Amino acid sequence: MATDFTNEMLPGDNVNAPDSSFQQDTSNNGNENPPELNYQELSEGGKQLKAIDDEIKAKLYPDPTPDEFVLGRNIDMGMIGVSSSDLGIIVGHVTLPLAPTISEMTQNVSGQYGQRWLGNNYGAKVFNIPITVVANNANEYLKKVEAMSNALIQLGKTETSIVFGQFPDRTFYGHFTQLPEPAYIDQGSWDSTLTLQFTASDPHGYLQSKTGQADNQNRLNFMPKGNDVAKPVYQFAFSADSNNFGYTNGNGENVFVGFPDDVNTQCS
Repeated sequence: MATDFTNEMLPGDNVNAPDSSFQQDTSNNGNENPPELNYQELSEGGKQLKAIDDEIKAKLYPDPTPDEFVLGRNIDMGMIGVSSSDLGIIVGHVTLPLAPTISEMTQNVSGQYGQRWLGNNYGAKVFNIPITVVANNANEYLKKVEAMSNALIQLGKTETSIVFGQFPDRTFYGHFTQLPEPAYIDQGSWDSTLTLQFTASDPHGYLQSKTGQADNQNRLNFMPKGNDVAKPVYQFAFSADSNNFGYTNGNGENVFVGFPDDVNTQCS
């Protein structure tokens, strides 16, 4: 297998392998404009079906209101998640942390006035979530506390997603690190308050993923939202058996994957 990041001929390379412009692509047997590779605009019927699909998704996965959060939602896997309203709790104002936790690295130096600063370590992002549990009697209070325990206690090493209604376009991944004892609001009342602590080991807030389609004849261009490095995921769909494939980005950098000869051409 050959991997060519410079678009130069390497020993064992297939001379018929696509170059950066796909001008040497012989996989289509001389057909310059194969219809199966051309991007087709959705028909009116297709657009209507997409609109219906979007409407169904909006009903299945509604944005939480400002006094809610949703835990464990994964639209790609069809997981609706657990809403705080399903647990019978009211979420107070959640403040978006300015930065992850910061631990400075310093060193004491003999004879020096002050310390030598070696830099900062940036850790997890911590959210303090004030909530109110409303209950009319002891039985209702017990049921809600048990439901909260079952939903918020995480066993194993897998973290979960959380979406806050105050900024519903961002998804954070982490785990609860504090589930304190509720404090009753008034004497003789079963209403109580507490502050949950959710720690996002990955401090990024992820926006909704964006997908598109590209092929040999159609280039895909879009600018991801956000303020960090985008990490694209490529999926390739072959219309015929192929022993190699490749792609090129806007900077002319390319990746070629496959076999340099005509063996193992069967798709899997």
